[in-house]
Amino acid sequence: MSEIVDIKGVVRRVVGGVLNGSIERGVGAVAFQGLNTLLKAVEVERKIKEQEEVLARIEALEEGQPDNTGGGYRNWHR
Repeated sequence: MSEIVDIKGVVRRVVGGVLNGSIERGVGAVAFQGLNTLLKAVEVERKIKEQEEVLARIEALEEGQPDNTGGGYRNWHR
């Protein structure tokens, strides 16, 4: 989460720099492209972590269940 806070801080500084003229528009545009890439990477990492947590929870639930040998869906559904 702190990565997002850091990126937002950079975005604010770049916007301010472009608006006050200390950063050229082209440089600002390239900076925003890089920041966008960073944000996408953070989002992908978050989704992967979330999926790993869900899988771990499912595995823990499955470990607590008795073996359903031979019955499959029918035994469970009855």
